Amino acid sequence: MKDDATRIAELEAEVRVLRARVAELEAKAAGRPASAEVSFDEAFIGSLGRATIGWNLEGLVTRWSEEAARLLGYSRQQALGMLITDLMGTHKRTPEELRQWADRMMSQPTATMRAQYMTSDGRALQVQWSHTVLCDAEGQPTEVLSEVEDVTDQQATERALRDSQRLLLAVLDNTPSYVFVKDMQGRFLLVNRQVEAYLGKSRAEIAGLTDYDIFSRDVAAFFHRQDEEALRTGRAMQYEQTLPSPDGPLSYLALKFPVLDAQANPMAIAVICTDITERRRAEEEQALLRDQVIEAQKAALRELSTPLMPLAEGVVALPLVGAIDAQRAEEIMDTLLDGVNRYGAHTAILDVTGVRNMDIDVAGALVRAARAAELLGARVVITGIRGELAQTLVHLGEGFGGLTTRSTLRAGIAWALRR
Repeated sequence: MKDDATRIAELEAEVRVLRARVAELEAKAAGRPASAEVSFDEAFIGSLGRATIGWNLEGLVTRWSEEAARLLGYSRQQALGMLITDLMGTHKRTPEELRQWADRMMSQPTATMRAQYMTSDGRALQVQWSHTVLCDAEGQPTEVLSEVEDVTDQQATERALRDSQRLLLAVLDNTPSYVFVKDMQGRFLLVNRQVEAYLGKSRAEIAGLTDYDIFSRDVAAFFHRQDEEALRTGRAMQYEQTLPSPDGPLSYLALKFPVLDAQANPMAIAVICTDITERRRAEEEQALLRDQVIEAQKAALRELSTPLMPLAEGVVALPLVGAIDAQRAEEIMDTLLDGVNRYGAHTAILDVTGVRNMDIDVAGALVRAARAAELLGARVVITGIRGELAQTLVHLGEGFGGLTTRSTLRAGIAWALRR
């Protein structure tokens, strides 16, 4: 299918042919066949307000507008009879080469070309030639009508635009982020090198695809909802997402925003995705390490707060400091039983001199620990009991009966060593 630019050029060429034919018919209708050529120049070429040139099958200039004189620097008298190839800046041709060249030009209804042109006063221009073949009533080519347009500024603008595009693409290709642009229908318009590498496809292969052509339906639907949200709100959105990749799950931080036209209407949507997989992995490892350190610290604190000390063969002591709650009471029991087993102890001393407070539940837990140690063959003596703690233990009634107590740790050690 022809693109818009090609179709426009063809329509303009048809208009030029029709205008030329109208001018010829008007000249004949005016009854001036002898001066038809002059009438054609004046009535048609002169009225166009464009740099218009006519030349015949031999490549000789036959018509020359005032605008052509102004643009190219040759007067009508100077230009008529010149070779069109001299004016176009092409290389010198033999008469036979010129004829063949003219035949090729005549075989095309329209043609467009750009070339460097040096005016008669030494000015360098970039000009665009648009050629239209004129035919007689039998359809045989008789002449070519050429319009010349100064595109120096246009070409400079196009060159600047191309340079800007190359610069932008160089920046995009060398950023570690995944960058792409989609049109309003979700079709990919532009992708950088990172996207090519991730998808394993070239830009040409990706262009025109949608998310549904690349990702699973659920993932594509998620992207589509995010696109619609960004277009609806007209603002940038940021979110995290994880996608599968050959190297494992890919975590990224996405920035999505609408691209606006000159009238501030959305014309596309741009996305910049930054790979945060390594950062997320490092954070997870740090969190795991932190949990391990915390757990190790807790274990160390438990050991420090519930230290078991072998005093002599078969005798161990467990001095308790600080507050005791139900959880710590369980830890005390575990430590006591483990120590009795490890050291083959026949006597274990529980020193509660440093215990600040103890409710009846905690006191009961200590008594149960002592009873459990006795089941392992060890005698338990509780030392350092203060008055308020004694009252708590008394409330236990018979459950407390049979346990050995001493007022101080020293007295408890002396008792244990005499056994």
